[in-house]
Amino acid sequence: MIKVLGFGGVILTVISQLLLKLASRKYHGQGVIKYYINYLTICGYAGLLVVTLINLFVLRILEMYYIVVFLASSLVLIGVASKLFLKESIDKSTALSYMIITIGIIIYAL
Repeated sequence: MIKVLGFGGVILTVISQLLLKLASRKYHGQGVIKYYINYLTICGYAGLLVVTLINLFVLRILEMYYIVVFLASSLVLIGVASKLFLKESIDKSTALSYMIITIGIIIYAL
């Protein structure tokens, strides 16, 4: 159950980061207040606040082994989700870094 909650934190991190990226695109150049005070940005930061609380709870129960995997996998999942949903490009160095992180997760899990 706690592992599912930890993975839910990873998914919520990805969603929150996507919301912040969408807000950055949508409100770019419209003034500082509009840039930071909009529903996408507020929901994105609220999601990251919830993720922080989830991580604090999960860190008390799970071993550090799982937390390292959760945090590293969120980096890759944010990039993949940005490519799939926001049509962002992934250059060769970014793809290489995602592969290195994924290989590191696999080696760490063994």
